[in-house]
Amino acid sequence: MLEKLLVELAKQIDCIYTLSSNNPNWITKVDSNGFYVETEKSREKFNNGEQDKPWEYIPFDFIRTGWNEFIKVRTANSKDFIKTKGRSSFLMAFFHELPFVTKTIKENSIAIQIKEFTTEDLPSEQFHKVISFLEEVINGVYDPKRLSEQTNKNLYRIKSRGRQDLRLLRFLNDENESLFYEMSHHHIL
Repeated sequence: MLEKLLVELAKQIDCIYTLSSNNPNWITKVDSNGFYVETEKSREKFNNGEQDKPWEYIPFDFIRTGWNEFIKVRTANSKDFIKTKGRSSFLMAFFHELPFVTKTIKENSIAIQIKEFTTEDLPSEQFHKVISFLEEVINGVYDPKRLSEQTNKNLYRIKSRGRQDLRLLRFLNDENESLFYEMSHHHIL
């Protein structure tokens, strides 16, 4: 599920700015194994003949490795990305695009942190049901804004609790628009 979420995120964002220096990282293409990222430096080196391509390919395996390094410590700065060293600024900015990751300071440097939720912020539905509903939203099975039109009374009750939980977890806004819906209309279309 997480990989699906990260793939969708990569497809919906055309540019990510690093958290400390605000440098742009353009995601120019996404395929089934990863995505292509260009920076001002990589484009400059390509134009000067120092590199044979203006992009760097970042496989989803690399993203997954970075994610595992991040969740292991829950608050991570660039020093915590050991296996993914060299692209930690990009990874931190990429993960920061997720609605449950915030920017903070750790050891006097920029860091990212998984948001902590209080008891009343936690989903009321079983976790696997919330994740299942999120997958259905991502895959276009349900539109959270039109849920009452797409379900019967019993199913609506179950799915609307999942929708509320997705709002609590910041995957949906107050208008029941998904993170991916907003991104696609602001960044892609």
